[in-house]
Amino acid sequence: MVVAVGCTGGRHRSVATVEALTKRYMGTDGLLVDSNHRDTDRNA
Repeated sequence: MVVAVGCTGGRHRSVATVEALTKRYMGTDGLLVDSNHRDTDRNA
């Protein structure tokens, strides 16, 4: 499953949400958890 979270700019709410989800599910048996912040390096 792929979960995508977005918000305008991609630097605040979406980043915090993804980090919380990653922390919550990392280490869960049977899950491979990876996160990617696509737009954090993009110029505003």
